Amino acid sequence: MKRFVALAAGLALLVAPANAALRLFFSTGGAFSNSAVNDVGVAAGDMPAANGGPSNPTVGNGTILYLWAQMIGPPSSQKWNGVSFDVHVDGGIVQSRLMYNYTVVDPDFGDVLYARWQGVNQGAGVGTSDLTGINLAAVTSGEGINNGVNAATFDNQSEIGPVNAGTAAQRRALPKSVLLGWVQVQATGPVANVFLRVGTGGISRAGATGAEDIYLGVGDENAGLRGNSFGSQSPTADATVTPEPASLALLGLAALALRRR
Repeated sequence: MKRFVALAAGLALLVAPANAALRLFFSTGGAFSNSAVNDVGVAAGDMPAANGGPSNPTVGNGTILYLWAQMIGPPSSQKWNGVSFDVHVDGGIVQSRLMYNYTVVDPDFGDVLYARWQGVNQGAGVGTSDLTGINLAAVTSGEGINNGVNAATFDNQSEIGPVNAGTAAQRRALPKSVLLGWVQVQATGPVANVFLRVGTGGISRAGATGAEDIYLGVGDENAGLRGNSFGSQSPTADATVTPEPASLALLGLAALALRRR
């Protein structure tokens, strides 16, 4: 498979932007759907900016962890067109997941007015500790992760769309976040630490002349991760999952029973 970084380089613009970064992070706020192709908008109160911004949340077993991507500038206008990543869980499993392809269709004529991705690969590994091969691509078509005029008009799965307060220009000003989908994690011990990893396809932005900074969760801004840091993760967990007290008690009883055999 061709790496997104190489594809982006082939589509580079004449003017080379600098200092762009993309942050992938989990949040308890988002919009749930069982369908990958959907136009379910996020309520303004569930946007990351309305809840203190990006963080490394701690949640209970089975809680939906929404995955967001935050564009950080300069440049002031961005389109990330290739996002490949994995999810690794220490002390648990990925119970379920779904990556979205946000799509807005004209209700009268059926024309597609806005589609985030050209293609979505949901990856493999549900039921294990490693979800691998998630690929989101908008190389020759699709809006990708962007803060353009179309996003300000249609993208209500982002902090840029009209569901948010402010003028279009204000909503487009970076940093801004876009919803990518969700995962559920089940802890199999006292705690499960969830890590995002740069995937084998890399993470790239249209117009970039090389790999750019990637942040996974919060707190790894000096870890040196870039769009071509294939297989790399943050030094600290991007989310933490803990069982409810009753579940912990059952885990303890199971461990005791095993020791007595």
